[in-house]
Amino acid sequence: MISLPSYRFRFLGEWLFLACCLVLAGGVVAWSLFEEHQAVDHREQLHLAAQAQVVEANIGRQLDALNRTLDNVIHSVPVWHKQNTVAIAGSRRLNAFADAMVGIRSFSIIDKHGVIRASSRTDLIGRSFADRPYFQTVLNQPDPSTLYVNAPFKTEQNIWLLTVARMIPGKDGHFDGLVIASLDPEEFRILLSSVNYSPDMMTGLAHGDGVHFMMMPERKHLVGTNLTQAEPLFNRYKQSGLSATVMTGFSPALNEERMVALRTIRPAALNMDKALIVGVSRSTKTLYSGWYSMVQVWGSAYAVLALFSTVMLAIWQRRRQRETENAARAAAALREQNTKLAEANVQLEAQSAQLHALAFQDGLTGIANRRHFNERLQKEWRDCRRHQTHLTLLMIDIDHFKLFNDHYGHQAGDDCLKLVAKSLQERLWRAHDVVARYGGEEFVCLLPSCEPVHAKAKAEQLRMAIEALGIPHAASPVNGMVTISIGIATQVPGNNSYPEQLLSAADKVLYAAKVAGRNRTVANEGNHFDSQAIAD
Repeated sequence: MISLPSYRFRFLGEWLFLACCLVLAGGVVAWSLFEEHQAVDHREQLHLAAQAQVVEANIGRQLDALNRTLDNVIHSVPVWHKQNTVAIAGSRRLNAFADAMVGIRSFSIIDKHGVIRASSRTDLIGRSFADRPYFQTVLNQPDPSTLYVNAPFKTEQNIWLLTVARMIPGKDGHFDGLVIASLDPEEFRILLSSVNYSPDMMTGLAHGDGVHFMMMPERKHLVGTNLTQAEPLFNRYKQSGLSATVMTGFSPALNEERMVALRTIRPAALNMDKALIVGVSRSTKTLYSGWYSMVQVWGSAYAVLALFSTVMLAIWQRRRQRETENAARAAAALREQNTKLAEANVQLEAQSAQLHALAFQDGLTGIANRRHFNERLQKEWRDCRRHQTHLTLLMIDIDHFKLFNDHYGHQAGDDCLKLVAKSLQERLWRAHDVVARYGGEEFVCLLPSCEPVHAKAKAEQLRMAIEALGIPHAASPVNGMVTISIGIATQVPGNNSYPEQLLSAADKVLYAAKVAGRNRTVANEGNHFDSQAIAD
């Protein structure tokens, strides 16, 4: 029998052990919360920086294209002067450029006196803009190689505009005017809105001198303000000398703390006098809302654990005699439960194996998957070889799908894949035709008993059907809409040929379609293939 002092000593040891465990558990909880906070912070920095880079890339490409257009106009001005057709021919050319280029509001040619001589807007011809800052800037600092990015200003129609200009050199190389383009604010609104993936996000664009041009969602009271005076974060970025960074701080203009990714837009190929600066930000209150909830949950759980453990230790010390019996019963129950779980796992594994054997459908698009296609290819190959009929394989690839994902996001990419798959399946009317997702953005169509001429017609029908869907693809260098390229391989299977040769041939002509410019169909020549050539 244990003496009373011995029991007291043991009880004290148990309480000390419990205290150590609670301190250790508290440390683990605190460290885990700290690690999670760091992970959220790092993850969001990467996301915001990526969105800022998307805006930089898009505006950079637009500035590069605009610079080449202005250069084209500058080289045409002397010809128009000789022919005395600046107003007519120049305006016609500028109007064509304004119609062709997305995001351009107007083009104008201003002579050395500040008078507009040609413009895509005829109502501006003859008006003097010599007193405008953008004219004075080029006049006072003339450089034919510089792309002048002027500070935003409010027009007579109460619209904020951003203009870009190039100097027109005279015969002696001196200032002889300038050609200027005003950028359409609506295009910037679309671009800035497209990178916002959360309701609390804000994406803004400012001139390199600090004049705020636009923010989405719109904050009209901030347009035209000088961020060097209103935003400490902007000043910190300018003083850092970095071209891109992510920082967190209080925004007086928005009256809240925000994490913001700032990036300078100044393409290396352009000699810009002033840069543009894009900022993509999130409210830290919203950004860390999930983490704050985790703190509350974990804190409450820790408090419950501490209270529960102390109460249970006290009860356990009072009921020491009954603990062994309870432990034995709990162990038996646990063993029984583990036995049941093991049996359930065996049943689940059997069901999983059965479902896996039936898994012939692509989970995203709902059409046949690659495994189903491979089995059908083998079957149709044998049938066509037996009956000596043509077997056609269409290898299909969505043009520039990675650019689509980068521009619109992976959710939009998944929706695009579903629409393409549905359209392909709807246009294969024969019961034994098969359309399957081959992998990523690649699809295959298996057309038994389909001769080359019909295969080409069917492939072109599918290509036009996808283009007719009208799915926007602003990032595609091929077309403004989503398009596909198709490789057509047709063969009458023989005893010395294999299905893999048909696959390889289709893949080669698909590659040829891509090399030829995409959004097209290319067929293999002839019905037989050189096995060695395909292997090479």
